[in-house]
Amino acid sequence: MRWWVFISAVSISLAVGLSGGAAWVSAQTGTVVDTRLVQIRAASADAMASLQQQIGTMVLADGVTIGSLVQKTSTQTQLAQLLEQARQIGGPRWLDAHTVQIRLELSGAAISAFVESTIQANPTTAPVTLVQVQPALQALVKRQLSTSGTSASASTIEDIRPAATDGVWSKIDPQYRRQAIALAHQHAVQQVIDSVRVVALPDGTTLGSLIDNPQLSVGADLHRYLMSRPVTAVNFRDDQQVEVTISAPAEQVFQALRRIVETTTPPTVLTDSAWAQMLTEFQQSPQSSCGLGQLPQSVALLPRLAPVTLPVEPPLWAGEMIDAVGAAEAADTRLKTRRAAEQDALVKLRQQVMELPLTPELKLGDAALNDPQIAAAVDRALSRARAYKSDYFSDGRVVVRSSLELRDVWDQLQEQ
Repeated sequence: MRWWVFISAVSISLAVGLSGGAAWVSAQTGTVVDTRLVQIRAASADAMASLQQQIGTMVLADGVTIGSLVQKTSTQTQLAQLLEQARQIGGPRWLDAHTVQIRLELSGAAISAFVESTIQANPTTAPVTLVQVQPALQALVKRQLSTSGTSASASTIEDIRPAATDGVWSKIDPQYRRQAIALAHQHAVQQVIDSVRVVALPDGTTLGSLIDNPQLSVGADLHRYLMSRPVTAVNFRDDQQVEVTISAPAEQVFQALRRIVETTTPPTVLTDSAWAQMLTEFQQSPQSSCGLGQLPQSVALLPRLAPVTLPVEPPLWAGEMIDAVGAAEAADTRLKTRRAAEQDALVKLRQQVMELPLTPELKLGDAALNDPQIAAAVDRALSRARAYKSDYFSDGRVVVRSSLELRDVWDQLQEQ
């Protein structure tokens, strides 16, 4: 079993604020960089990658997907142009001070037209004919694809907790969990650096010669830039390893590295044509990097703690109600889609519950990690959540709004 924590207010605890507001000063240029804009771009790239994955897995005929069609016909550039037609639904949605979500939509008609033109332009390399894909295209034109992408400030990730309250990670001391996340973050950054190190320079050397030069600040400045890149996902694996994915679009990394190289002391002067050649190499790189962090072999487990003592008086939140909105893309049936949306809303309700203060020093989520009875009480309370509104959309998507009386949480805690 794997626990994917996609960076959002839904499933993480953001205990560390973004110091200094929503901007930072670039060490390379001295200019102010809007971190919110960087996160919006990262969320857009995450949504675009998700949309590309959805399109790539669409089946056109037996054994042939749109992804395999693109590969056989070498039409990756045309696919990128198709993705640029995706329409953003609404504006950026800030789930909290650190986390943004972008939603994109692309018509099935546009995808169908792309497939048709690809086959027509590449009759000898296309693995299927237009006749063979007609049934799939007729169904595709009636569809509307939508997806969302999220990103969070890199400064928050070490305080992410697994969404689940059981399993191996619930027994790990938080300091070791943070260390593993930090290692994975560093690994993701190092992979990007290693991938650009081999890019050739006009003098026959590589960018690695600039990155590794101790008399230049190129390596340190590039590392600092990549460490500030937004994070799009954290995966807590059952083998006590953590995966951290950072957003690192090739062109953005290229532009940052160019600024670093040209502004370092002494600066490295390259012609525009040399930079253009390097950009071609950069564009072969992936748009994100996933790093791996391992817990120490002899990791300290959390000691078995005495049951948490509940406060005598109900907390202020016990008289309140919380709600959440869950969404799901079209599944095989309407019922399955609705249930998936309800589950999404339930996950969001759980996250809100886990953030409730049990005492001035202890959140309910931390108490649940250390006390199975409290975790069970939370589960019982969440089973009382109710979906009070469901919206069904023409593309098959369902949005569900659910609520939970926090009095139920308090009552279940007292009954443990």
